[in-house]
Amino acid sequence: TRDGLQFYFSSCKNKLCRNYEKYKTDGDWTKPKVLNDYVNELNSNSKHPNISSQGDTLFFSSDRSSGFGGSDLWMSLRGDSSDQWLPAINLGATINTPEEEITPFFSSHSGMLIFSSTGHVGYGGFDIFAASGVSFFEPSIYNLGVPYNSPSDDLYFTISDSIGFMTSNRRENNHDIFSFSVPDEELFLVT
Repeated sequence: TRDGLQFYFSSCKNKLCRNYEKYKTDGDWTKPKVLNDYVNELNSNSKHPNISSQGDTLFFSSDRSSGFGGSDLWMSLRGDSSDQWLPAINLGATINTPEEEITPFFSSHSGMLIFSSTGHVGYGGFDIFAASGVSFFEPSIYNLGVPYNSPSDDLYFTISDSIGFMTSNRRENNHDIFSFSVPDEELFLVT
C-alpha cells in the first residue's frame, strides 16, 4: 500500500492460487493471512492483487466459473473493517473476454486500469492494455503499443511517481524486468 504498512500478494500451492495480505506493525511483518472467500472463491484461482492508492479497492484476476472465460479481472471493495472484503464484482465484458485478462494495475492519478490480455487485438501473446472512462463497465480499451507490447508476453505493468516497470519474455523467452522513466503519471497514461 502507499503507506508501506500492508502488502498484498498471491501464492500458489497444490495448483490453487490465493491472494494474501500482510501488515507491518512495530517494524515487523505479520504472518500472511489469506483474504476472505469473496476474493478467494473456493475451487478457483485468484491472483495478481493490486490495491488502489486509497486502500479501499482490490483488483485481481480469477478463473472463477461466473466469469467470461479464462481468467477475468475482478474488484472487491473494503468493508467496515480493515480485513473485510465485500463480494467481488466482475469488471464486465468490455474488459474481460473468453481468453485471459491478468495482472491489473490501477492508476489513481489517471483513473485507468492497466492489464494484460490475450483476448483483445494485439501484437501477439499477452499485450498490455488500458481501460479508461467514467465506468469500468463501459470503458474505452486501448493497446499501449510499442515499446510496451511485442509479439511476446508483456505483463505486470506498474508505474510510480517517476519510474515504471513491466515484464516481458521478448528476449530469449525469459521473463525479464524492464524499467522506463515516467515524468508525470497522468500525462504518461493519457498521451
